[in-house]
Amino acid sequence: MENQYLLYTYERLRNQLAMQTVDIPEKELCRQPLNGINHAAWLLGHMLWFEHGLLTSVLNEKIPVVLDPNWTQVYGLASEPRNAPGLYKLKTAYLSMLEATAQAAVHAISHFRIDMFEQPNPNDLSKGMFPTIGTALAALCTHRSYHLGQLAVWRKIVGLPHAGL
Repeated sequence: MENQYLLYTYERLRNQLAMQTVDIPEKELCRQPLNGINHAAWLLGHMLWFEHGLLTSVLNEKIPVVLDPNWTQVYGLASEPRNAPGLYKLKTAYLSMLEATAQAAVHAISHFRIDMFEQPNPNDLSKGMFPTIGTALAALCTHRSYHLGQLAVWRKIVGLPHAGL
């Protein structure tokens, strides 16, 4: 299989997300122990926003998740996390939407052919950052790791134990 390493990477990150979120209490999701730090609710929503966007607009995957019209405003590149619990979803909502999105990601990675890597990104909004389908797929497999690192630091600051590898 051509994509076994990308699939392995994505599945590891999928498991990391599960380990890092299982013990986060609902009331802690929006906690910002330091000014400006990305809290868990924002991180989950942002990872979902990013992956959903790449999968639907670049990789043409169908996902049974519809994001609210204000999702980009709350979780997009220009957004900032706020200590406003009413603005954010419940942890179970994030996790179920992320899981549905992850299933689409696994499908996309599994069915991606090596000859597709150099095809141009069809999405005008993201092709400046990801000029080819291959760079978008690579971002799909690495973006989550960046924010899982932030989540690990957030966990430590709020006093949650190490979540494992």
